[in-house]
This record gives sequence, structure tokens and C-alpha cells, in this order.
Amino acid sequence: MTAGQAHPSVPLTGDDGASLVNVAFRGIAGAPSGTMPLAGGLIAFALVSHSVRSAVAGSAREIRALTRDVRAAFGARYGR
Repeated sequence: MTAGQAHPSVPLTGDDGASLVNVAFRGIAGAPSGTMPLAGGLIAFALVSHSVRSAVAGSAREIRALTRDVRAAFGARYGR
């Protein structure tokens, strides 16, 4: 291939993707995380939980508001 040609793409398997993510997390955590067997999973859990936290909190508020509205409507209709 010459410098101007693109490289043929090779599909990644699940193992390749997991290895790539593990190496990336090891780069974030540093060399000492190599002795910790679940470091990649722990970092992944922390990142995902941080990004999902606001959505879960918003959903919980909406559920509480819906419950309050249903109770008010039920009480108004049936005199509770």
C-alpha cells in the first residue's frame, strides 16, 4: 500500500474490544492498577454510574410527581 491508500478495516471481536477498553482504563489508572484484577471494571462502573446519575435522579423526581398527581386525582374523585 502507498501512503495515500486506506488500510483495510478489520472487524473487532468482543475480546478485542474488551482488551482495548482494559488497556485504556489501565492508561487512566496507571501502572499500579495492573495488580488489581478488577480495576478496569471498577473504573468502567464509576464512569457509567456518574454519567447515568442525573438521568436516574430526574426519573425518580418524575415518578414521585406522578404518584403525587395520581393520589390527588384519586382523592378528589373518591373523596379521600
